[in-house]
Amino acid sequence: MLLSGCATFSPSLDGVYRDEDVITRESGPEPVTLLAIGDIGEPHGRDPRLHASMARRLESSAGAPILVLGDVFYRHGLLGFCRSASGRVSKKGCERPGPADRQLDAILGPYARKLAGHPVVALAGNHDHVGDPLATENACAKIPPLGDGWRYVARGCELDDANPIAVLDAGSVIVVLADSQAMIVDGEFRERASAALHTELARLRQERPEAWLALALHHPLESYGLHNGAEPGAAFHKDFSALLGGLLAPITLPIEWATGGGGQQLYGWGNRGYRRELYRALEDAPVDVVLAGHDHSLQLIELEHPGARWQIVSGSGAKHSRVKRFGLDFLWMNRLARAIGLRDLGPFVAHHLAFAAGDGDDRGRAGFGYAVLVASKERLRVEFWDLAVATPLGVAELGRPSPAR
Repeated sequence: MLLSGCATFSPSLDGVYRDEDVITRESGPEPVTLLAIGDIGEPHGRDPRLHASMARRLESSAGAPILVLGDVFYRHGLLGFCRSASGRVSKKGCERPGPADRQLDAILGPYARKLAGHPVVALAGNHDHVGDPLATENACAKIPPLGDGWRYVARGCELDDANPIAVLDAGSVIVVLADSQAMIVDGEFRERASAALHTELARLRQERPEAWLALALHHPLESYGLHNGAEPGAAFHKDFSALLGGLLAPITLPIEWATGGGGQQLYGWGNRGYRRELYRALEDAPVDVVLAGHDHSLQLIELEHPGARWQIVSGSGAKHSRVKRFGLDFLWMNRLARAIGLRDLGPFVAHHLAFAAGDGDDRGRAGFGYAVLVASKERLRVEFWDLAVATPLGVAELGRPSPAR
């Protein structure tokens, strides 16, 4: 399935969208297998209502891990809040940075105190890497001691050139984690990580055939949200991406890399290469679901790809942005490119939006939320939660792929 249209006429998604063939509002009382939340580092991610909502859903789910899908610390990683900056965020080169421990406690302290017994596995995002090498060194040293089973997964912490991926075993769900920011900015590391991912997924599929396999990234493979042009500024950048990344590249690219902004849009060249490598790795070493953050919304996307049918975007842990129901890619660009065999230049993978909750006109929601996975032998239930409501915004029952996929 492909829903596609021109950015000028595609309507914004206000409130919540549900494909009724996929999404219901029913949720059961079964224990949580895994909770996924991304982009928690902004001030709104410290809202006590968010932690209370997560605690309620995690009741009777002893030991269920919490997976943070990147951008744990804004804006330049774990460097300490910059006292001259509004919003209590970190900034590389700040004249008077506060203690890194204070920033650490503000973001992750509530997880250690209010969600005790649920290990946090934090995956690095693009903001986490901006202040490197100190940002990663701080996070690597300070996150694991916060609790049993706590981990920080990043290139420079758990991951290196020899071991470019990590694994989280949640029992009935096994998650393979990759540092997507490192893969976007370093082509050699991207190739090593893709090869290691292929090998590890093939091994896990053979040794643990009963488990659901998930791939965790910060940057999504596809999206209907901010980083695929769903807001005016990003849409402008997308419409002129050929110019900005072509004729003006000598000016724009150094600015992007210096500010940590390079490759953050799905149509950027580095991001395209990263997605292309992952799609290739997954073709004959498939996963059941892809988990990602980066876009500040909740989305469930069905991909027409043999190695990854479902993608969950859970990046609204601290902020929310718009989602475009019909996407922003030109119809001819997707279909024609696939028809004439140019998918590798895109990559051009058809995709369909099954659920989304982003910034809109629904004032009954806060917009900050998370996704919950509940695994059984035959079904993987996905629940999308908002901190302002007591029932899930949407629930999907995902089945295992057929042998033909």
